[in-house]
Amino acid sequence: MRGDFCFSDNVSIRDGGTIGLALLPEIEETDQLIVIDAGELKDTPGAMRVFEGEAMDKHLSASHGSVHEVAMSDLLEAAALMGRTPKDRALVVVQPKSLDWGDAPTESVAAAIPKACKTIASLIEGWRS
Repeated sequence: MRGDFCFSDNVSIRDGGTIGLALLPEIEETDQLIVIDAGELKDTPGAMRVFEGEAMDKHLSASHGSVHEVAMSDLLEAAALMGRTPKDRALVVVQPKSLDWGDAPTESVAAAIPKACKTIASLIEGWRS
């Protein structure tokens, strides 16, 4: 049990932060990838969007609303060069109040976390079917 959600043993949860290419081996070895981040959506704080497959690739290559998006874009491009892009992939983005550095989510982002968790669980379930 991780929080309010149960995941099978083959689901790994990682805090990638800004560690960049150190995550490349894990991404190359997976068939399914979900990335969660706060990022610029040009929407109200707490708004959430999901980008799947090529929409994720397009969003990451066009948008660098946070330093995390730059690193993820680089990781996926490196995996693609090796022919190891995860078949199923999604990016869950929550609009923050500010993209300044901080050590905790703002109130609007914290309020969006339960919805993001449900969305992630739905993605995983959908990919299993």
